[in-house]
Amino acid sequence: MNHKLFLAILLTAGATLLAVLAAGQKAPAAGQMTVDVSFVATGKDNAPVEDLTANDITIKDNNKRQLVVSFEKVVAGAPVTSGKPRLYNVVLLDCMNTTYRDLPENRAEVLRIVNELSKADNLAFVVLWRKLSVVQDASMKPPTLVSKLASQGVQGLAGNKPNLEPYNWVFTDQLGLFQLFTPAGIQDQRLIEESLGAMRVVLSTYLNRPGRKNLIWITNGFPLNGDQSAGGMAVYPIDSRYLSTTENESPEHSNMKAMAKSTGGLAFLGRKDVANCVREALNDSRVTYVVKYTAADLKYDGRSHLTKIESSRPGVKFRFGAEYYANN
Repeated sequence: MNHKLFLAILLTAGATLLAVLAAGQKAPAAGQMTVDVSFVATGKDNAPVEDLTANDITIKDNNKRQLVVSFEKVVAGAPVTSGKPRLYNVVLLDCMNTTYRDLPENRAEVLRIVNELSKADNLAFVVLWRKLSVVQDASMKPPTLVSKLASQGVQGLAGNKPNLEPYNWVFTDQLGLFQLFTPAGIQDQRLIEESLGAMRVVLSTYLNRPGRKNLIWITNGFPLNGDQSAGGMAVYPIDSRYLSTTENESPEHSNMKAMAKSTGGLAFLGRKDVANCVREALNDSRVTYVVKYTAADLKYDGRSHLTKIESSRPGVKFRFGAEYYANN
């Protein structure tokens, strides 16, 4: 597939994804520059801190204290109020950088992964193969792959001989996972460009939506690193090497760690229980906070800015994407 053909496919996929997911977007605020920061707060033993208030924190931008104009707690499963920040979960199953082994235990693990997605708030489930495909989004009417599997239930998948016959429909062309065990045929030198293009499509979809935005990326090869901007989205790379045809000893672990750290997500590395990793990634933001700040001396100058959050409460730690670029 040549570069022009890939670009056409990516643009088409991007247009489709934007159309499917575009409901509820807001235009950027005019006038004075404002910055939204979503963060996870933890305390002793990394337990989530669920009772923070605006009085508990201070915000600095390039070491200058800023005025907090709004402070919201976002709780998974809570009723959604129009115009208020909310939780968004995008789960990307990467079949471009990963070729999955067609084994019974791997099919069973994929079924467990999809089952975990049925518990997620405001879910978008996309597959990256030769193009970016939307398998499910909150705007789609049932039955969808996730809702159908949830209604059927996941049973008989334990042990070395899982009973997969009732679930063969999951891996069909109609529902979008047929390509899971088929190599994408993408050459190594183009993986970075095409993976970055896919991430940009996802980011552009959610760029102006207020709230906590998570991208859970399931892959055996993660060619991106912390130098790529995630546009306010927390990235959770999940190493799926034990499901793949090539069990690399360290499949881009440094990139996965860097991307998670720079965006406020977490990296899940070297684990066979991928479905449990998905659950933990989703649970990481069951309670998050979204703060908006503004100041007269902040300008849309395209420069790099570093945000710092401090708390008057002892022992509280924050995880968020600290760096952003002041682009209008």
